[in-house]
Amino acid sequence: MNMKHLKMFFIAVGLFCLTACSGSASYNPEKCEQLKEKIRDKQPLTEADFSEMIDQMEGVCDLITKKQTEAGDDKAKYKEFADSNEARDALGYLLGFGFYIDSHKSELSKSNLKKLEKAMEKFKKLDDNN
Repeated sequence: MNMKHLKMFFIAVGLFCLTACSGSASYNPEKCEQLKEKIRDKQPLTEADFSEMIDQMEGVCDLITKKQTEAGDDKAKYKEFADSNEARDALGYLLGFGFYIDSHKSELSKSNLKKLEKAMEKFKKLDDNN
């Protein structure tokens, strides 16, 4: 995935979902996989599940920011991350959770809706850096 595709991905997620990242948790692929399985199995999600989903989305944003910072001006180093399975999986969770939350916004509590609003600020900063 090149930088142009990465930027387009973030723009699409931001425009379509108007959701992104919030909370303070680190990206955890195992937690993401558990949430993905609950969604796939059509299990009802709790407010805690939605909150964790938002936290994991923020974790993906934090991961990307960290990789950008580590790479600095070394585009090859960042491209290596962008082309990795780690990036592909993380972005897949971000996109999937974003679509799911967008289609279930009416089920969110006021606190999770507020969390999403605050999260958009972080997402927009990430998008602005691409």
